Amino acid sequence: MEAVQSAYDTVIEFLSTHDLKNVGTNFLLNKAQDVAGFLLGPFLEVYAPVHSVLSQQVFGPISWYMIIILVLQLAINFWPNKLKDKVVARHILVKTEEKAREIQAELRLQKTLNGFKELAKKHSIDQMSARKGGLLPPFGKKEYPEEFEKYCFGFKTREWVVSPIIKTEKGFHLIMVEKKAL
Repeated sequence: MEAVQSAYDTVIEFLSTHDLKNVGTNFLLNKAQDVAGFLLGPFLEVYAPVHSVLSQQVFGPISWYMIIILVLQLAINFWPNKLKDKVVARHILVKTEEKAREIQAELRLQKTLNGFKELAKKHSIDQMSARKGGLLPPFGKKEYPEEFEKYCFGFKTREWVVSPIIKTEKGFHLIMVEKKAL
């Protein structure tokens, strides 16, 4: 969702500073693919001939603005459907249960997302997620150890609440689910 919003903002900024009559279809296609990460190729291949007629005879260059904004708005509105059946979570992974208990005690005192992020950066041995405050990419079932997923996809799991200590073969986790699967 953030990538699509970023693409939308970038395209709007670009469109406001450039004369569209001097901008080629390939440049806009490449810009949209680079920023948004989705393929507009087939759409633009079909639309390009129609656009040249419409822009010269009917709408003028404003039609490019409308089409690009429409496509990005549709992507923004329908992007959450791609996350269906996925969980967004943060975790802190440590080697020992004692360390997990210490962090859990600190989290009880802080009770904030920023506190969780800082403790993840400071203590987690999962360096990839630690740099992002413990944030994991959205994931579905069967992507993480069973104990981990049992909590994340559990019926009683509440969003924004820190889990009890969960033991897996990688170590001991404290998990905060930000968005549950739909």
